Amino acid sequence: IRDRLKIRMNKLRKEEEVYLELRDTRLEIKDLEAELEFMELRESDEWKYIAYLKNRIDNLYKKSIKLETEHESIIEYWDDYE
Repeated sequence: IRDRLKIRMNKLRKEEEVYLELRDTRLEIKDLEAELEFMELRESDEWKYIAYLKNRIDNLYKKSIKLETEHESIIEYWDDYE
């Protein structure tokens, strides 16, 4: 029983960790998209920085997809557990 509780606690910690990282990633995407929009409208000559922002946002979307997949697999574990 102790091992099962330990496994469940580890899964809970992992779920919280993934959820928080996913939330932070989504917030960062939102912030960078707002900054990108501003830069494209007001500072269009800053093409290097704009390209950097676009690349960073693309990478964050990829990270977000991976985290969502990981979070869903943890949720499925809990559904199967019950």
